[in-house]
Amino acid sequence: MRTVDTSKIPVSQFRECLRVASQRASSPAQIDPYGFAEGTLLHKALPRMLLAKVKPSTHSGVSWKQLILWRIRRFLAGHWQSLWHESEGAVIGLTQKKEMSIEMKEAAAEDRAMAGDLSGAIRTLQAGSLLLAEDDPEVVEEWKRKVDVPGRRPTKSWEEVARSKGKDPSSSEFTFVLGKSLVAGTDGPLEVDTLKHVMGQLPSRAAGGLDGNGFGIYATMDDVAVMPFVNSFLAAPPATSSCPLDSIVRRLLVSGRGVGLDKKGSGKAEHLRPIGIGDALRRIAARCISLQTRNAQCDISLADELQCGVGMEGGLDIVAVHLLMFCITT
Repeated sequence: MRTVDTSKIPVSQFRECLRVASQRASSPAQIDPYGFAEGTLLHKALPRMLLAKVKPSTHSGVSWKQLILWRIRRFLAGHWQSLWHESEGAVIGLTQKKEMSIEMKEAAAEDRAMAGDLSGAIRTLQAGSLLLAEDDPEVVEEWKRKVDVPGRRPTKSWEEVARSKGKDPSSSEFTFVLGKSLVAGTDGPLEVDTLKHVMGQLPSRAAGGLDGNGFGIYATMDDVAVMPFVNSFLAAPPATSSCPLDSIVRRLLVSGRGVGLDKKGSGKAEHLRPIGIGDALRRIAARCISLQTRNAQCDISLADELQCGVGMEGGLDIVAVHLLMFCITT
C-alpha cells in the first residue's frame, strides 16, 4: 500500500479516529458480541482509509494534509466503505516488488536476532531478492517442505492450550497484566508504564504483517489507542463471545506475512528461506512482555505455550525463544 508520509498526519485528529476503533473493540462481549472484531478491523483499515496515496479526481489539487482531514471527517461520519474502495488505487501487489524493502529486511533480521540466529540475521540484511510463490510452483512445494516439518508445533488457541492442560482459559495463569517496568534512568532505575514506554521507543522503520502496517504508523499512535488490541494477546478471549467473526479476527492477529527470501540470489527454489513477519500489534505485545519481565521473577509458564504462542520450537513467534531463554537464565 502506498501511503502518505507520516509527517503529513494531523496527529490529534488521527488519534480521534483511533479512539473510535479502540472504544468499539473495548465494548463488553455480553453487550456487543461484534465489538472487538469490528473495532479491530476498523483499527487495521484506518491507515489505508486515511493515508492511501491516491487522490480522487474531485480533490486532485488539494494538499495531502487537506485530503487527510477530509477523509477524517468522512471516517468520523461513518463513511467507511466508500473510503476503503477509494483507496484501491494505492494498493501494491507483491509481484510489483521483487526486491525486499529496507523495512522488511530489518523486521526479518530482528526476528532472527531475537531468536539467537545472528548469522541468519546478517544474511537477511545482505539479501535483496525474493522468490514469489505465484511465479513458480516449485517455490510453493519448497515452501511446504521447509515449513511443514513433522514435530513442529503450530500456534494453539487459548481454548486448545487450556483444554490440553485441563485448565480454565479465563484463569489468571493465562493472563499477563500490563503494568509498570524498570528502565535505566540518568539517576538509576526508573519506573515507567510498560505499554507507553514501548510505544515511545518504536523504531520508525519496520515492516508490517498481513495488513502492511509497520512500526512507522504505530509510532504516531498513543498507548490508549492500542491497549485493547495488545491486551488481546495477553489474555484469553471472553467466554461470553458468541461472534463467529471474533475468532477469525483473533487468528489473523497472530498470523504472519510469509516472505520467500532468496538466500543466494540464484532464483532457484532450492535456495528458498521462508521467513515470517508478524503483526505489529503482536510484536508490541512481545516487547511489553520482554520489558516487564526483565527485572522481575519470570514465571516459567510463560515459556509453556501460555503466552503469545510461546514454545513454538522453530516457528515464527519470536517470543518463544526470547522468553524461554530469559526464564532459564533467571
